[in-house]
Formats: sequence, C-alpha cells, structure tokens
Amino acid sequence: MSIKIRRLSLIPIGAALVLGACKPKPNEPTAALPALPATLPLDNSAAPMFTPAPAARALPAAAPVRRARLARPEEAYAYPDDAWEMGDALFDAPPDYAFDYDGSRPWAWQAYDDSVVFVEPVDDGYRSYYYRPGDRRPYYVRDPDYGYGYDDGQLVAVYGPGGALLPYDDYGPRADYAGRYLARAEALMAASRRDRRQAVARANWQAQAAAIAASQARFAQQQAQQAAWRDYHARVAAQEADHWAQERARRRDEAQGFADWQRRGFAGAAPARVIPAEWQRADWAQDRQRYQAQQQARQAEQARADQRAAAERQAQAMRQQQAVLAAQQARFAPADAQRIRQEQAQVQQRLAQQQTMQRQAEAQQRQIQQQAAQQQAQAQLRVVQAQAAQRQAEAQQRLAQKQGEQQQEQAQRRLVQAQAAQRQAEIQQRQIQQQAARDRLQAQQRLAQVQAAQRQATQRLAQQREVQQRQAQQAADRQRKQDAQRQAQADRAAQAQRAADAQRAARDRQIADRQLQQQADQAQRAAQAQRAASDRQARDQQAAQARQAADLARQQRANQVRADQQRLQQAEQARRAGEAQRQAQARQAQQAQQAQQAQARNAQRQVEVAQAEVARRQAAQAQAQQAAAARQVQQVQQAQQAQQAAAARQAAQAQQVAARQAAQAAAHPHPQPAAPRPNPQQQARERERRQRNPG
Repeated sequence: MSIKIRRLSLIPIGAALVLGACKPKPNEPTAALPALPATLPLDNSAAPMFTPAPAARALPAAAPVRRARLARPEEAYAYPDDAWEMGDALFDAPPDYAFDYDGSRPWAWQAYDDSVVFVEPVDDGYRSYYYRPGDRRPYYVRDPDYGYGYDDGQLVAVYGPGGALLPYDDYGPRADYAGRYLARAEALMAASRRDRRQAVARANWQAQAAAIAASQARFAQQQAQQAAWRDYHARVAAQEADHWAQERARRRDEAQGFADWQRRGFAGAAPARVIPAEWQRADWAQDRQRYQAQQQARQAEQARADQRAAAERQAQAMRQQQAVLAAQQARFAPADAQRIRQEQAQVQQRLAQQQTMQRQAEAQQRQIQQQAAQQQAQAQLRVVQAQAAQRQAEAQQRLAQKQGEQQQEQAQRRLVQAQAAQRQAEIQQRQIQQQAARDRLQAQQRLAQVQAAQRQATQRLAQQREVQQRQAQQAADRQRKQDAQRQAQADRAAQAQRAADAQRAARDRQIADRQLQQQADQAQRAAQAQRAASDRQARDQQAAQARQAADLARQQRANQVRADQQRLQQAEQARRAGEAQRQAQARQAQQAQQAQQAQARNAQRQVEVAQAEVARRQAAQAQAQQAAAARQVQQVQQAQQAQQAAAARQAAQAQQVAARQAAQAAAHPHPQPAAPRPNPQQQARERERRQRNPG
C-alpha cells in the first residue's frame, strides 16, 4: 500500500519518531481552497534566463539530518514509487507556476490533493522535491544520480544511480547532502508560500519539456531494473491509478491544449488552465478566460454512451437484416435457400475477415504509434544526452579555465614571494651594513676612550712626578732647614760631624733622587706599557674589526651574488613556468574548444540523424497507414459491392420464385400439391443422357 495512503513503520535512531500525515482519499476535494494561485497560464513574452541551482556540495552547510530505519524492508521503495507516480501523472503538462529563490526560479506542479513537486535545474540535470499534502518537508528528493527518502524530516533511505537501495552504513557524504537537501526543501516551500508566484515562460517550458520527460523515463528505467521496486509497484498500482485518475485526465487536457497552441504557432493567448470545479470559488480563479473547470470525466462518459448507442443501433440493424433474410429464406425453395445461406455465409466470412484485417491494421497502427513514440522518446533522450554532453564540455572548459587562473595566481604568488624574499634580503643587507657601521663607530668610540684613558694615565703620571718632585723638594727644604738649624745650634759641632751629616744628606739626596728617578722610570715604563697594551689592543681590535668587516663584506658579496643568482633563477623559473602555463592554458583552451566543438558537432549530428530518422519513420509510417487505409477502404467497398450483389441476386431469385408461383397459381386455379423438385444431381445425369441419345 502506498506511503501516501497510510503511515510506514519506522525504527528511530537516536530520536523520537512522529509519524507522517496521510494522503486524502482518491478524488476527495481538499478541505480548504488554495489561498494562493495553484496554477497560472503560461507567459508568452520574453523568457528569463534559466539559471541552474547550486550543486549539493555548494549548498550551505546544514545540521545533521536525523536517521531512522524501516521496520518493514519490503516497503523501502514506497518513497520513490510515490514520487514516480506523481511525476508520471503531472509532468506531461506545463508547470503550474514558478517563484524566485536564491538566484534561481524553481517550477511547481500542484495537484488536486494539494501535494506539490518542485523542480529546479542543476548543472547535470534536474533536482526534484516531492511533498505530501500540506507538508513543509519533502518525502522524497531526487537529483541526477541519487534519491533520498524522508519520513517527517528523518532520513530513512538512500537510493543509488540505478535505483538500488544503499546499505544504511554506506551513505558516506550522501548523509550530509541529505541534510542540505532537507534544509533547502523547507526553504523552497516557505518561499513558495511567501513570495509572489509567477507564470512559467512558454519558451522555457518548450525548451525543457523533452528533458524533463527524459528524466522521468530514466526514473521509470530504474523502477524496471529493481525487482523489489517492481514487486512493490505491482501491489499498489491499482490503488495509485485510482488516486491519480482525475489528475491524469486534467493534465492530458492541458497537454493537449498546449499541443494545439503550438500547432497554431503560439498565436493568441495561452490556453486556460484546467482546475477542479470547487476551485472556481477561489478569488484568484474568477477569470473564466484563464481558468476552466475540468469536463474530461463527463466528456468521456458521454463518448462511452455514444459508443454504446451506436453499437446497439448496429446490432438492431443486424437483427432486422437477419429477420428479413430469414423471412425470405422461408419463402424460397430449399435449393435456393441453401444457395442463399452459402452466399450469406461467404459474405459473413468475408466480413469477418475484413473485421479481422481491420483489427490487425488497428493493432499495427497502435504498434506503429507506440514505436514512433518510443523512437521519439529515444530521440529526445539522445538530444538530452547531447545537451548534457555539451553542458559537461562547457563545465570542463570552465574547470580548465579555473585551473589556468589558479595556476596563474599561484605563479603570481610565487613571483610576489620571490620579490618579497628579494626585498627581505636587501633589508637584511642594509641591516648588516648598518650594524657594521655601528660596530665601526663603537670601535672608534672605544679607541677614543682608550686614547683618552692613555692621556689621563700620562697626565696622572706627570702629576705624580710633579707631586713626588715637590715632595722631594719640600723634604730637601725641610732637611736643609733642619741641617741649618742643627748647624746653627751646633755651630760648634765638630767639623767631622758636619761633614758626615753633609755626606749623609748627600747620600740621602742621591737615594731620594734615585728613588724619584726609579719611580719616574717605573711610572714612565708603566705608562709606556699601558700605552703599548692599549695600542696593541686597539690594533688588535682594529685588525679584528677590519677582518670582520672584510669577512662581512665578502659574505655580503657572496650573499648578494647568491641572491642575484637566486633571483635570476627564480625569474627564469617564473618566466618558464609562466610560459609553460600560458602554453598549457592555450593547449587546454584549444583542446577544450576542440572537444566542445566536436561534442557540439556530434550532438548536432545526433540531433539531425535522430530528427531525420524520426521524420523518415514518420513518413514511412504515414505512407504505410495511408496504404493500409486505402486497402481497408477498397476492401470495405468490395464487401459492400459483394453485399449489394448478393442482395440483388436474392431479390431476383425472390422475384423469379414469386413469378413461378404466380404462373403456377394461374395455370392451376385449384391448389395442387407441388411436384417434388428433382435433385440437381439427377438433373445433371438427365442432361448427360439426352446428349448421348439426342433422338
């Protein structure tokens, strides 16, 4: 039983489950009239651009979708089967309306029971969202490769490219895509209920109708490839057919109206949209030029009644004709009656053969029409495949261009990095030069400090010598004064003592002079040693600084040479990479252009071949149908002529019999028993005997 008719049993995974809503009974009107226009006539003005929606990986990140398991695995295909049934009932007719969302313009089909399907184009096909009546979240989402089944916002199944059910633990990135699709589906439903609904452009529907039909055909192929899906569909097919019967009739009327409008070259206003009778009470459906109630059911019932009346009239005519023939046969002689019955049997046999041939011709015509429809669908599929190949080539070209741009950006980034490295090396070189200048200045400052220290030491030594000399002079003065005092006091001292004192004083002076001279020599030698040490230190520092400066200069020159070489190599590599990149981009662009042109030519050839094949087969079928119709007309004419001839013979025989009876009655006024009529075989033998014996 369908998921729309009853709830499925689920096993929730980590969350409580709220079961989904039920679908209204077949042909049951919705509880309330649609507040917004549920359908709009097509717009025959200029068609807006058909902008693709983002791919799954380009959609905004969404919260992880809740997941659940089906308690009854045999119902796993309820979700795609309901979606396929809905699309099979709706997609033959133009969309009901469109609305703007996120830079794209999805199409919407809204059914009698308020169920809705949204379709938006993507780069490699279409993405469809299927909703139960009144729900804001979908029960199924289908992209060009995969399908996703939901129940009350929970992910319950994922289906692969061929329709196969994927294992629960092997969803991979599809679980993330399912969350993004669910978020977008809720946003689409909110936008369709909030924003202004717009008419679908006639040119866009005319251009995309075949592609949508081909997508629905691939959906049907997936159903045919999966045995479990086929088994489920067989169980619910009758109920689904009953549910969608009224909707199918409505969409057939709209598809026929669009086809008639197309045959008229889209002249005049767009066909009115077919709506349920109860919808005519809605405010938006008051214009009878734009909306008309569906009359398909009443028309079909009237057609069936007309067929039954025609069949009854034909049967009554046959019964009357048989009664007339039976009355004539009752009046005819047995031989005439037998011949008439034989001729009547032959006529009926020919009529039966003609009817059989007519049924065979009709069956062949239906088969030819089916084959033509299949061939047309295959041709449309080839056209769609060619268009898809062309879109894929364009996508590859865009990818190649994007890769070329990325490679060019990378080369530019490498060039900028090389230039930045060069500037950094120059900055480091300037910093090294500035550091060397600072080091030289500091060495000069230290040398000046050493020289100043030397000058201060020399000054201190000179001051010490002067002090020592003054002290020695003062000591000598004091000694002389003491000697003078002693001499004055001891004028009468012995001359020897004075001489000894004088000698001792002389020796003391000599010793003092020698000490002063030694101290001066020591101070001078110390100053000289200090000056020599300072000079050696300064010379060593200057030599070290010179060596450092020379090493630094050599290192800087080597670094400069290496930096120059690296810059040259980088520049050469960048030039070669840029040249190779430009050549590769040129080759890729040329290859992509050639591939695109080849694909376009192949697609054009395929389209032309398909169109020529379809035209040839249609012409052949038309000729065959004309020939068959001509043969049927000829056979019917022959049968009518045979019937007329048989009726004429029967009338002539009846007249002959009546004439004979009238002659017999005139010759024999009194009724006489009729002589037995000889057997035809006896008459033949009698004629042979007379021929042998003429006398």
